Amino acid sequence: MGIGNGSFEYADPNNPTLPLEWAPWLSPDAEGTVELTAQEKTEGQRSLQMTYKQGWQADRWVRAVHRFSGLELGVPYSLTGWAKQVSGEGAHRGLILFLGNRWTCFDLLADQWEKAWKQFTVPFTLNPDDIDASGNVLLVVQLDVPGVYCIDDLRIQPYNPIEIVPAQRLAEKKVYLVRQEPAAATPAASIPSDLPVYSIGADTEHKSTPEIKDDQDLSAAFALAYSDRGLHLYVDVTDDAIVAGQDYLSLTPIKAEGMYNCDSIQIAIDQGLDRTPHWDGNDQEIGLAPGPTPETQLAWCWTIGRAPTARECDFTVTRTAKGYFIEAVLSWTFLNAIDRKDRRAFGFNLIVNDNDGQGRKGWIFLSKGIGDAKSTEDNLIAILDDGQPNVVGVFKKEYVGGAGGPLFLCGMDQLNGRRFDVVVEDQAGRRKSLLYHPIQLDLPTNAVGRLDTAFGLDEFQSGPIAVRCLADDLPVKTFDFCKLDVKETIESIEKQTADLWERTTELQRRGLPTGYLQSKLAVLSSQARFARDNLADYQANGSAYYLGKATRRISELESLLAMAKAECDAIAEDRITDRFRTYRYVSSPIAMVDGYPNAKTVDDFGHTAVRPVVFNGYCMNIDWNIDTHPAEGTAVFVKENGETVEAAGDVGEIVDSPNLANSSMSFFANLPLFKAMGGNAMIEMCKPTWAAQVYNLDFPPNFAQPQSLYEMAKGIKGPFYYNSFRDRFSRFYQSAYDSDFIITYNLWAVHLLPWVYDAHPELRIPSECGGGSFGWFNYQINTPAAKRILGFLVENVVREIRDDPHANVVHSIDIANETAFTGGLYDSPVQRAMFLTHLKAKYGEDIGTLNAVWKTQFRSFEEILPENVQGLVPENRVLWWEWHIWAQEMFSDWHQWLADVVREAWPAARVYAKPIAAGFARSYSGSVDFERFAEWSDLNSCDVFLYYNEGDYRCTWLDAALNYDLLCSLKPAAIINAENHIIRDAEGRDIPYDYVYACLFQQYMHGLALSSTWSWMEQREDSGYHHTKGLFAERPMCIAALNQATLDANRLIHEIKAFFDAKPQIAILYSPTAMIKDTQYPRPEDNYDAAGIEAYKQLSFMGHKIGFISEKQIARGEFGELEVIVAPNAVHVLPATAERLMEFTGRGKAVISIGRSLAKDPYENHLEFSVPMVELAANEKFQGLGEAMKVAVETRMGKLPAEVTVDGGIPDGIEWRLVRDGDGYLLNIVNYNRDAREVAIDHRIKMKDEMLDLIRHEPVSSAFVLEPLRPMLIRMRGLE
Repeated sequence: MGIGNGSFEYADPNNPTLPLEWAPWLSPDAEGTVELTAQEKTEGQRSLQMTYKQGWQADRWVRAVHRFSGLELGVPYSLTGWAKQVSGEGAHRGLILFLGNRWTCFDLLADQWEKAWKQFTVPFTLNPDDIDASGNVLLVVQLDVPGVYCIDDLRIQPYNPIEIVPAQRLAEKKVYLVRQEPAAATPAASIPSDLPVYSIGADTEHKSTPEIKDDQDLSAAFALAYSDRGLHLYVDVTDDAIVAGQDYLSLTPIKAEGMYNCDSIQIAIDQGLDRTPHWDGNDQEIGLAPGPTPETQLAWCWTIGRAPTARECDFTVTRTAKGYFIEAVLSWTFLNAIDRKDRRAFGFNLIVNDNDGQGRKGWIFLSKGIGDAKSTEDNLIAILDDGQPNVVGVFKKEYVGGAGGPLFLCGMDQLNGRRFDVVVEDQAGRRKSLLYHPIQLDLPTNAVGRLDTAFGLDEFQSGPIAVRCLADDLPVKTFDFCKLDVKETIESIEKQTADLWERTTELQRRGLPTGYLQSKLAVLSSQARFARDNLADYQANGSAYYLGKATRRISELESLLAMAKAECDAIAEDRITDRFRTYRYVSSPIAMVDGYPNAKTVDDFGHTAVRPVVFNGYCMNIDWNIDTHPAEGTAVFVKENGETVEAAGDVGEIVDSPNLANSSMSFFANLPLFKAMGGNAMIEMCKPTWAAQVYNLDFPPNFAQPQSLYEMAKGIKGPFYYNSFRDRFSRFYQSAYDSDFIITYNLWAVHLLPWVYDAHPELRIPSECGGGSFGWFNYQINTPAAKRILGFLVENVVREIRDDPHANVVHSIDIANETAFTGGLYDSPVQRAMFLTHLKAKYGEDIGTLNAVWKTQFRSFEEILPENVQGLVPENRVLWWEWHIWAQEMFSDWHQWLADVVREAWPAARVYAKPIAAGFARSYSGSVDFERFAEWSDLNSCDVFLYYNEGDYRCTWLDAALNYDLLCSLKPAAIINAENHIIRDAEGRDIPYDYVYACLFQQYMHGLALSSTWSWMEQREDSGYHHTKGLFAERPMCIAALNQATLDANRLIHEIKAFFDAKPQIAILYSPTAMIKDTQYPRPEDNYDAAGIEAYKQLSFMGHKIGFISEKQIARGEFGELEVIVAPNAVHVLPATAERLMEFTGRGKAVISIGRSLAKDPYENHLEFSVPMVELAANEKFQGLGEAMKVAVETRMGKLPAEVTVDGGIPDGIEWRLVRDGDGYLLNIVNYNRDAREVAIDHRIKMKDEMLDLIRHEPVSSAFVLEPLRPMLIRMRGLE
């Protein structure tokens, strides 16, 4: 229609370089060309190429001119085409189109473009002035900037911006019309025939690894439907090798949450269709999988931290000849955030995992966003099709500057013939149509119309904006979003913060404490600045990533500002001065008194005292594409140094990483502001083994302690010099000392680098053992070369620390981060030989002696270990135990050797290692026995993981509390956690202040003394380490909560220390024997680990301080003040344990057994001693266990002086502990449930005065409503 030769396929016969029906037109003095080209084209053979060779000047241009006819006046049309910048910078107006004899102007490429074809659309309507006397319309393409540009495929058609997508093309557009569940019966293990079926194959674009070869290796077809029951899912998986429900090394059943390591599917449902670059609060991620046998199946929901119930997810997994088939119904109560009445749409994604026998090989995916990084941006748009007209809009909740998104028109053929329009309107009544002209609907049946919208917001006021879809001016659907004026809001926050700083100065003049308030103002000041940086990034590249960071910061800053104002008012009233008094660490020696750090502190009024102290801050890694080091926070940092980092410049000007070259913030300069936030500690993470690669140090095979590392590295040419490494740390320590910081130093001794293997191939881990690593270790740790090299490096780095003038800022040294040795990888020749040597020594080189004990018939020690890794399984009961007990001893001995290397280099050093908290007894699989580690370490340590709104409660609190109490029972020393995971990696949800506060404060209540929170990393959008996005650096309220918890803890440190010092009267049996022998049972009620966790959880709701007691402690008779010991399914124990427990019960004490306990020794012999026990049946899912334990405990110990109840019974989900304190008691209580509970405190002591919550300094009544995640520390003074 209209344009002739718009594809530029036809050349002018008189000049083959020019297109037919088009004419060049160059202004006077212009240098350029208009010609056909075969090099650049969208389709066909040619396109039009325009070249302009001069800088821009007014009235100088190159044009291509065409005239056409055949269009009607007053009718809306669209001119579409493709444009491309081949070369040139692009400036001023760029490529311009003039249409009609009035020369109506349209900019096509106004600024620099990516050098790729881009489609454009120009809507227009002709009036009489646009047509010349001959009935023709003028069309001019003009180029007025230097460069080469191309135009192709110009076409005119009636204006209709709605793209018709027929049913067969919906998959291509990532749209799925979810139909109602068919009424007709469907054959088993098959997708109903009348549902749309989408496929995922093993093509390159939909698989995570090339190891997935083809569709026979792995592929899937799926369909969706819905009914009153819920969302129906059908997935037909083709998989050539099924490995289901078990660990590929040990062949033991996996837990459901780890099913992605086996053949399984994972689905993600974005219930709000928010399409965010992260999970948010309405997203669900569910996994379904075949179990280890054809009769079993697995289900898990990672976003709630538990398996969905049968009512939430009713599913079956059927093995088929080609793989397996999954049919599931996800109930609407489970998917209760899907709007089924109005919007009727959600986001959907699916991946299928593959394991062919050697671990997780990879996965195929419908869209990215599950297996790689969590995101809903690219999800399939699933629309509940009820046959009624519906428009589904995909808009964000907030916009700055411009807005837009696609509209999907479903069932709108019922409105054919009506005039359709889309109108934007603000609250002031400003109104604008998004369409050039209303269009008459003409949609085919069963097709979906797509209408893309994009519009500016400058003409609308800030606040709520409505997008209204109208048919004949009647509403069809309305979508709402908010226009943000980010700049104005930031300026307002900054002004109000400045006002509060002035008020703070006045409060200080009045002699009032302001430390709490200043910590919040430090967050407000710096985070407002970071929000400005985010806004600048957004304005520079239009990325929603930076806009999202800015808007989250602003939202939280507004909440924090309100909190700071209220606190300022409360301080000004001068009523509860003690509530706001702070105690901060001052650089000084730290003494461990009764296992707890004590040091000099100063309060708001300048008074100094030596007190117990807790420390808090952040892990910060400078090697993971970090853009900025924000200048506030509580300043525990983990810094990783080595091959990619070099200090440069003076203190206050140091650039820590190439990624920080343009940063306005310096790490050293930030320390005072971090201090203002309440921080007093720093974690420094160094890798001496990695540094060796930087310096190209090549240790010969006969290497033996040459001169110092500094002397060896001196003069080596390369990217870095060792003296800069030394100088960097010296300046770092000086700055830390000046800012009242301490450091815990992580040696990171778990990795060696490639050059080491070149010189010492015996350090490599054989490929038949997995080819990777023993846990985190990537080398054979027990070879002489490994110890020689690692020992030398560690010794020299520690000496460098020791000799620094400010070495006293180093609080402690962590010799191994997240240390774990995977016992299943025992086929290593080194480990096999060591184990056999151990057995020979244990059994006097006599295989007959071993056979007599094991009840076996081996002919030699060499026959004991199977040839391959699959041979060692829990059914080999004695060998299983011997292997893991030896591995625990070997692994602890290795760490003790490295600790001795550190102590020899620096006798004053405090040394520890940091394993990962693993339930109650699962640490056996990493060869970690916490008690063995306690024997050589100076501090307790572990990682913990707490996640918000997951699991059965409001957060996953149990692991941290249990493991801290376990560690403190095995060694009465405070805990250092240098990687405190409070927010899930890549978290996208809003995380409440109360959750963060409760997590950290309650950890202090359980023995934590130094916390380094994971993590502080301000990530760029293109950062390769996506896991650290969404963490503390960009969450002002979470930062403030950490600060508040630490300031409160240091204010109430004597009360917290009372809980630390209190001696438990009830303890759970910690048995490495049962840990190894009794944790393999699939039913939780038979499992030592599961029963131990359940026992701890139920006791947490009964008010006692809970301890643990080990078999070694029992053998030594170290019962302390214990009245009750709980044995949770501890079938296998050492004979000495049973013998000593006989003596324990003989003194009137009690042993409570959950399930079957104290029956056999490790060699499957029945124990000689029959310990009297209160036996509690481990019912399915431990039903009724709490009530039974309470009766058993109170029968022996009586009731506590005060008791917390809910409705007169055990307060499930409410942890409370009561300890003696002088003439009264202290009660710590926190509600982990998802909702508030009415609690009662029944105190059986005469009260001297009313109960007082020391955290908020508020009186407490005997009955009150306890909100979730708001801890209380209540003082109860008694009259004797």
